[in-house]
Amino acid sequence: MRNRAAITMERPAMNSTPDVDGSPRPGTAVAQSSEPAVTVSGVFKTYATRDGVVEAVRDVSFEVPHGHVVSMVGPSGCGKSTVLKMIAGLETYDRGTITVRGSDPAPGRRDCGIMMQSAVLLPWRTVRDNVMLPVEILGLDKSESAQRTQDLLELVGLQGFEKKFPWELSGGMQQRVSLARLLVFEPQLLLMDEPFAALDEMTRERLDLELVQLHERFQRTLIYVTHNIAEAVLISDTVIVMTARPGEIVDIVPIDLPRPRTIMSTTTPEGTALIERIRRALDGSTEEEVQ
Repeated sequence: MRNRAAITMERPAMNSTPDVDGSPRPGTAVAQSSEPAVTVSGVFKTYATRDGVVEAVRDVSFEVPHGHVVSMVGPSGCGKSTVLKMIAGLETYDRGTITVRGSDPAPGRRDCGIMMQSAVLLPWRTVRDNVMLPVEILGLDKSESAQRTQDLLELVGLQGFEKKFPWELSGGMQQRVSLARLLVFEPQLLLMDEPFAALDEMTRERLDLELVQLHERFQRTLIYVTHNIAEAVLISDTVIVMTARPGEIVDIVPIDLPRPRTIMSTTTPEGTALIERIRRALDGSTEEEVQ
C-alpha cells in the first residue's frame, strides 16, 4: 500500500567543522526556527490537455527540516519537477497546502534559489558577471557580493576563469558557474532540478562531491530532483521515492551514511543496501502502474 501519510524527516547526525581561522564565510549557518523549512501537505496537481485532465501529483505530503538534504527520485513524468516548481512558486496546485519558511510559495523569493538542468547563462556576460546577476536583480551590495563571488568561484574550481564567456567553458564548468550563481545571494532554501543530468558520469561524480562539500560548509536546506539513485544516496539525508504518474510517495528512505562522504560511500554494504531499497520501491511502483 502506498504511504500517503505526512512524512517528517529527522536529520541524521552529521559532523560539522568550522573554518580553521574562525573567520566569517558566505552562507554560514544561523540559528533556525523549530518549524520545518518546507511543508507540503496533501497536495494534488492536474493539467488540462486536449485529451482531458491529466493527474500529475496525488496527495503528496512531507516536511523538510532546516539544513536537511532531501532528494526526490521516481520515473520520468512522475511529478518530481512539478513538486519542486510548486515549492518555488513557479507552478500552482489544485488542493493542499505548501509553506516555505513559514509563508506561501512565491516566485522571486530572496530566501529561495533554483537551479535547473541547463546552466542558463547569458552568453554576452563573463563568468563573473553571470554569477553577479542575482546581485544586480536583488539590489544587493556590489562590493560585498564581488568578494563573495570570487570566493565562490574559487570554491567551485573556477579561479582564473572569471573573465571567460560561457561558450568558452565545458558543460561541467558552465554548471559550476550556475552553482556559484545559486549561492551568491545566500538563499536559505536551494531547489535543484537534475542539474548534472546532461553531464558525463565522471564530471557528474565530481560535481556531486563538490555539492556534498558545499552543503557541509554552508548547511542550507536542499531539495534535489534526480533519476540517479546512487547520486541521491550520496548527497542526501533522506530520499523520497515517487510512483509513476500520478506521482505519489511510495517510500521514504533515511540515509544514515556517515559524513563526510565520498563516491565510495555508496559502494559500502550500507550504501548498497540503501540503493537496493530505493530500487525495489521504484520497481514495485512501476509494476503497480502496469497492472
